[in-house]
Amino acid sequence: MAKQTNYIRTFLAALLCTSVIGCVPVKQDVKEELPKLVKGPEEAPKRTITNFSQALRCMDNLMISYGVYDVSMLVEDIKDSTDNVKVGAKDMLISAISEMTRRSHAIRLIAYGNDSGNLVSFLSTAGQTTQYAVIPQYDIRGSITQLDKSVAAKDVAGGINVSEIGIGGAKTANASVMALDLAVIDTKDYSVIPGVVSKNSIVIFKEGKGVDSDASIGKFGINFSMNLTRSEGDAQALRNLIELASVELVGKLTKTPYWTCLGIDPQKQEIQDEVHDWFYNLVADQKIVQYFQLHLANRGYYKGAIDGQFNPELTESIKDYQAGLRMEATGNIDRALFDALLNKSVPPRRPAVAATSASAPLGAASLDIGFNGKAASKLNRGEQFAVTVQPDRDTHVFCYFASEDGSIQRFFPNRFSPDSLVKQSAPLTLPGKMPFKLFASSEGNQERMACFSAPQPLMGKLPSAVKGTDFENLPVTSLEQVEAEFTKLVGNEMGGKYLEINVR
Repeated sequence: MAKQTNYIRTFLAALLCTSVIGCVPVKQDVKEELPKLVKGPEEAPKRTITNFSQALRCMDNLMISYGVYDVSMLVEDIKDSTDNVKVGAKDMLISAISEMTRRSHAIRLIAYGNDSGNLVSFLSTAGQTTQYAVIPQYDIRGSITQLDKSVAAKDVAGGINVSEIGIGGAKTANASVMALDLAVIDTKDYSVIPGVVSKNSIVIFKEGKGVDSDASIGKFGINFSMNLTRSEGDAQALRNLIELASVELVGKLTKTPYWTCLGIDPQKQEIQDEVHDWFYNLVADQKIVQYFQLHLANRGYYKGAIDGQFNPELTESIKDYQAGLRMEATGNIDRALFDALLNKSVPPRRPAVAATSASAPLGAASLDIGFNGKAASKLNRGEQFAVTVQPDRDTHVFCYFASEDGSIQRFFPNRFSPDSLVKQSAPLTLPGKMPFKLFASSEGNQERMACFSAPQPLMGKLPSAVKGTDFENLPVTSLEQVEAEFTKLVGNEMGGKYLEINVR
């Protein structure tokens, strides 16, 4: 009987011990201790999300609405400077940007790794192998820069031994900090583009034996909290960091209001500072006029040339836009208008806008194309050449090239000249001052070129199959297929001209 009583006492004691240990808030203690070691946002609202997939989808739509296209980027291996996070970080970045461009096809991402040699030699080779000797514009570089394990931790253990029988229990919790730094580099001179960087850290909380995890990222005064899947805390935490970095990098590079996709109030000081930086740099680089020409044209307010030159039509378009926003219609570009362009809905156009347009309405135009401004003739093998496109009236022009291997590429408009408007008084020369080159077939095979005209800009309306990215192969089989897509959009108002490139 005494022995049975001892067993009962042992069982009750063990039950009490494990109950006490289970109630000790060790994880909460770790969280309370963490701010002493890692400074995070103060009094931040908490948002529960699993990842940034919705933000990536939002960015896709944002780039469509802002008319972003022809952005080509390399992505290098993302190194783990800590040697503790054994995951495919570069592949995660590729997946994130691919998800971000499902519909817009705004970014052409080229995977570059150690198997391609160093970056300089890779870009040099790329310039020699492509039809137009054009290399990607940007490169993404960075690494996992920090992994501080168990910066805050707490263990609670207890046990009891009665007679010859003992039982015990334990509960642990800890917090680790992981950081990711990425930057975008201009491939022309390998310089880091000022301000186009992402540097974020994530706090990973683990409880028990490391199978139950959650994490949080502090950004713009908001705490993004994530419930991580079991047994993959570090990997999933890094994926969330990379997805956030993708949103930031692309938004900063294209100067689109990426914070709206993160649910951030644009009036927050950090956002206002960023908007101010963008405006300052666009003004300093003398790109602010072209920025407004592009975006007002994309929103249907402006129909003039996108050449970076202030003109009466742009002034009237700005006045109309300001009036639609119920701002003072000064016709001037200032910080307040720039902020409104980014953070306010597009106002509906007034009916009077079309009547007060400074330009005559565009219509169907015939095109004439010649080699170097002369009549078509045979070229020598591998000969560098230029073409002149002469419309019989002001029109929008879109040019494509059919290589000897059957591939089709769009080469106007392009990253160097995004404006498709060509005036009768100023015929288009390709490549002209643009930094690419055209060469005849080195094998002596026939190639073709075609230009199509339309009375309005079409880049935002073209299907991805014929829009694609400039100087990259399109998923079409002939120039006639491209023409058919233009005909669907423009109908009888479309003009076109083919040029046979014959080689001696």
